[in-house]
Amino acid sequence: SRVSIHLIAPAKPLTIKTPGVIEKRDTLDGMTFLFKGDPRQLLRDLSELPIGRISIVEPDLEEVFMHYYEDQNGEVQS
Repeated sequence: SRVSIHLIAPAKPLTIKTPGVIEKRDTLDGMTFLFKGDPRQLLRDLSELPIGRISIVEPDLEEVFMHYYEDQNGEVQS
């Protein structure tokens, strides 16, 4: 799933240690990441943040493709 979190108030870069969080990127007002894991654990961990809005959607086909074909440096394997 693609998770986007928007905070009520700006905060320092967020850390999240929930297993299954990958490709985390900080945004101006929160973060976005791909998630494959236990949603109950994710919701418990996120409940401690000052979240104003959250969006959880299925990633698009390009994101799925890139996840499986990128190496550790973000380069596409041929």
